[in-house]
Amino acid sequence: NCPTVYNPFRNNIGANHIPPNGGLGGQIDNDHDSYGDNINPQYSCDPDRNNPTVPSPTCNSTITQNSVLTGSLFCRNGEGLTLGANNIVLDCARWRLNGNGSNTGIKLANGVTGATIKNCQIRNFGNGIKATSYLTYSNLIINNFFANLNNAVDIGVNRWNIAKTTGQNIIGGPYLAGNFWHDYRGADKNWDGIGDNNLPYSSNGQIATGGDYLPLVYVKALSLSLVSKQEIPVSVMT
Repeated sequence: NCPTVYNPFRNNIGANHIPPNGGLGGQIDNDHDSYGDNINPQYSCDPDRNNPTVPSPTCNSTITQNSVLTGSLFCRNGEGLTLGANNIVLDCARWRLNGNGSNTGIKLANGVTGATIKNCQIRNFGNGIKATSYLTYSNLIINNFFANLNNAVDIGVNRWNIAKTTGQNIIGGPYLAGNFWHDYRGADKNWDGIGDNNLPYSSNGQIATGGDYLPLVYVKALSLSLVSKQEIPVSVMT
């Protein structure tokens, strides 16, 4: 089975045959579905198990009803998915939506309101997500993983986080809140897996109004070597 949480510092290379890279990929792609075939189950990451059938919805399609991805998509022409109706939910179930370095991963069609986009890994597009109409507003984008040339463009007024809530997020952290952004440069000062400064995240100003006030970050382990002896409780030292 493919892992559902990915390290952003691993290479994300599509449409290439590469040697094994730490257990993620590296198999020959016999069925040309852009995933390594199931030669060795321990290292294979072919989500459709070498079945050439592409899960629904497909790349370059418009979604007009609640939809759940059942496998990762590799969009060779660079176009991902478009949300084309109000008050619908796109749940990627932590599967990947992969681009070719251009175009857009997920578009919100002009005038769409009340939609939710969650649990998506949007990678290697020119724009990860785009809402380019003032009439596109009150949509909720949460618990997604963004790693793209430009992660977001939004000239409407949309929501990019919820209140901090207990629950495993898309990068394995302990809270649901906002989204993971590969280029967020803030710090997690209290080790809760949520950024605490340089807020809101605005994709270099391309989220015109607001942004992600609770961006997800990887939780760093606290090392006792970084804590002075005076700060360690006596009960720990004895």
